[in-house]
Amino acid sequence: MFKRSVSAAALGLLASAAVAAPASAAVYKIATADNGAVYVWNSSSATDYRTLVVKDNKADNASVYGNWSNSRGTGRVLNSSGAGTTAYRDTGAGITALQACVDYNNWPDPCSAWK
Repeated sequence: MFKRSVSAAALGLLASAAVAAPASAAVYKIATADNGAVYVWNSSSATDYRTLVVKDNKADNASVYGNWSNSRGTGRVLNSSGAGTTAYRDTGAGITALQACVDYNNWPDPCSAWK
């Protein structure tokens, strides 16, 4: 009985989220990499989710960046200002996929999966 109630509630939440999604198919997404050293998410004052936000959370002297993809192409937002700082970029269209990465010099960059 309880499992059915939870499932029904979860389906209701999914249905309401689907209705609220913008027509561009862009949705709110968040990604993190390297044990939380970087957080990347898409945000906007409107409902189109076209602004990429990259926050550096770790004082490790490494820059962080976010990769994005949308109907206009792909790109990268670099944040090299240090721990506790945030970089923003309006990508011009709703973001459909994003990825969080840490830029380690002369080492492979740890990145999240594309979300």
